[in-house]
Amino acid sequence: MVFYDNPSCRIEMCKYYLKTDKNQVKVASFYSLIRTLFVNLFKTHTITIICLSNRFYLLISVVFLSLFKRKFIVCMPELLDTYNLPFFKLSLKRASEIIAPSYNRKIALSIIYKLPIDTIFVKKNGIKKINKPKHIKLTGIIYCGILFSSRDINKGLNNSPENVRIELYGAGDNNYIQNLPRKFNYLGEYSGGEEETILNNSKSSHGLIYYPENSLNNLLCSPNKYFDYLNSNKSIYIESPKSLKYILCE
Repeated sequence: MVFYDNPSCRIEMCKYYLKTDKNQVKVASFYSLIRTLFVNLFKTHTITIICLSNRFYLLISVVFLSLFKRKFIVCMPELLDTYNLPFFKLSLKRASEIIAPSYNRKIALSIIYKLPIDTIFVKKNGIKKINKPKHIKLTGIIYCGILFSSRDINKGLNNSPENVRIELYGAGDNNYIQNLPRKFNYLGEYSGGEEETILNNSKSSHGLIYYPENSLNNLLCSPNKYFDYLNSNKSIYIESPKSLKYILCE
């Protein structure tokens, strides 16, 4: 059984890993997560793969399955270094395997959570299903995600042309959103299931990826936005982090 909440690279990695697309459960809310976890208790011979982008949901799932001594595999595209909690560390150690998106993440996960290196595996198979970014003329930029001053996306556009329009979708700090420069066109919030439609309907040529270089997680990131944008035939616009920019421009 696979728990997922984002239909991008996580589910693609799981399909490859399981060699099947059956028994996939989409977690759309906290209620559906709790219901799915309890239903899972009755499937005694099932190994569960947790593929959740919501950090809180991921934490609950790992701890829950660990407490009930279920077999589970965790896809961890993020380091979750802010969740450096003893019971989370202990629960992760009970996972059968941990899937990381890169070798750098594998090493970091092993160090942060004191995990045996041979329990962490690198799976990049989702990337193979998508074409690499195309070099398309920049005619517009779109960003779907959180909007807070702590991740000021304006700083990720220092070298963008002034006349390029920028579409913004997402939730966050209303005061921050209202005080963004005029080049930003805020178009409202969206639910997880709407992101693919928004990206496909957008006339922007590029999707924005920006993470401030202020944490190990951000420096070693392998964001879902990369896959989401490429699935919608968008090129990637990125200035930071430089480590990811180097990889994408390689």
